[in-house]
Amino acid sequence: PPQGVYELRQAIADHLYHFRGMRILPEQIVIGAGNEYLQLLLAQMLGKEHCVAMESPTYLRAYKTFRNIGFPVQEVALDESGMRVDLLRETDASIAYVMPSHHLESSCR
Repeated sequence: PPQGVYELRQAIADHLYHFRGMRILPEQIVIGAGNEYLQLLLAQMLGKEHCVAMESPTYLRAYKTFRNIGFPVQEVALDESGMRVDLLRETDASIAYVMPSHHLESSCR
């Protein structure tokens, strides 16, 4: 399937619910080969009229890719749980890009 194997997407949705409290449907998940490829795919699927919220500090490579594609990017501070949702609501972002595994990366500033 173009979005990835359904069973894998279901397992990811279950994991996100149990460990992050996120209610995600498998239909909302896209599996792909590589971060930059998926960012380009996202741009094609959604168009470039969206603003992307990214964690600060963020994954610098993803930040640069989004900027090079043409997305405006707004940084959102982290707390011990990840991106601060209260601050996310204060941005113009319609996309939130999060990567919990990178939190030790350097800031995109």
